[in-house]
Amino acid sequence: MINNEQNIPFEVKIVHGSEVPKTYSRLCEKEDITPIILGGKDNVETLFDLEFEETPEEIIEKSKHFDIKEFIKNREEEFEYYPMEELLGEWTGCTDKQREEPIAHLDILSGKPLEEVYIGVLPTKKSFETPAYVSFGNWNKCPSPEDHVGIMRYWNEKYGAEVVSMTSDIIECTIKNPPSTKEEALELAKEQFFYCPDIVVQGTQTIFELAEALLNSKYWFFWWD
Repeated sequence: MINNEQNIPFEVKIVHGSEVPKTYSRLCEKEDITPIILGGKDNVETLFDLEFEETPEEIIEKSKHFDIKEFIKNREEEFEYYPMEELLGEWTGCTDKQREEPIAHLDILSGKPLEEVYIGVLPTKKSFETPAYVSFGNWNKCPSPEDHVGIMRYWNEKYGAEVVSMTSDIIECTIKNPPSTKEEALELAKEQFFYCPDIVVQGTQTIFELAEALLNSKYWFFWWD
C-alpha cells in the first residue's frame, strides 16, 4: 500500500494513462516544479518501498563532485569482464531509431495506457535532480543516486537532457540538443554504455549501433535488469 506521507517526499497526482501527456505538459508550465512520470502503482510501491538513507539535499550535494572521466574509469574497472571488442561493433548504416516518446505510462506487453499512472511533482525546476528525490540506484549495475544526478546534470548541460520519467528500473529523457555527428554520437554511446550496460548487452548489442540510434535522437531510454 502506498503511503504518500511516509514514503514519497513530494506531491503525487494519479491519472489514467491516456491523460498523462496532457497532464504532464500542463504541469511543465508551472514554475519551480518538475513533473516526473513514475509509472503504475507497482512501480511506485517498489520505488518507495525502503526508507531513504540520505535526504535529497544530501544526495544533490554529493553529486556536485561528479566527474565523467572518473566515473567511466571506475566503471571500466568494474566491467572488465565485458568483451569490449565484440561490444564495440561497427557502423552498420542502420536507420532504425529508438522510440521518440516516453513509455512509462503504457503497459509493457500491450502498449496500451495503464489504468492508473502516478506523476510526481518535484519541488525543483532541475529535472536532473530527480534521482535524488527518488533515491534511485545502488543495486546490480545501477549507479548510486548521486552518480545518477551527476551524469544527468552533465548531459543536461551538454545535450539539454531532461528526465521525464523514472520507474523502478527505467529512466527516460527528452533531448534538446542531440549529437549531430557520428563522432559525437559514438562518444555519447560509450558514456551511456558505462552508465547503463543493459541498453547495449540486452538491447542494441553493440555500442556503434547505440550510437546510430542516438544520432539526432531527441529521446533516450535507460533500463537496468
